[in-house]
Amino acid sequence: MVFRDGGGVDLTASVEYEGLIGNISEVYIQGRLLAHQVVNAQISETYWQIGRHIVEFEQGGTAKAKYGKALMVNLAKDLSLRLGKGFSRSNLIRFRQFYLAFPIRATLSHELSWSHIVELLKIDDAQERGFYKQQAMYSTTISDRGICTWATLPTSKMLTAISRLSA
Repeated sequence: MVFRDGGGVDLTASVEYEGLIGNISEVYIQGRLLAHQVVNAQISETYWQIGRHIVEFEQGGTAKAKYGKALMVNLAKDLSLRLGKGFSRSNLIRFRQFYLAFPIRATLSHELSWSHIVELLKIDDAQERGFYKQQAMYSTTISDRGICTWATLPTSKMLTAISRLSA
């Protein structure tokens, strides 16, 4: 489709118009990327905070003895009723595990998506998990610069690919 200005000039054929399309596209793509990163960081931060609250409640003394294993079941039921989906027993255990695995809130939640963090939590050995965390953070940083596409891989495949590279 050809768009003409009031004087009959084809706007789509002009260098200025192509520049406008390029500028708008770049702003939009960068904005969408930034929004995605901010949302991922906030989700991870929120899950870390939930894990912290659970651990602190458990460590409050009688809480562990009083509630035991029923704590997660009761939390899952009550939080789901109050807040909706996302608070299954397994998710709450994962949030707790996240806090315990990374008790010092560093930049992890800002560097990796929640799905990357979940994959890291599957690694029991802290040193091994730390290695893969660094690899994943480095790979994600490279991807953000457009050098490779680690962040587009499903997280389990990403960890498999990283382990093959480091072998």
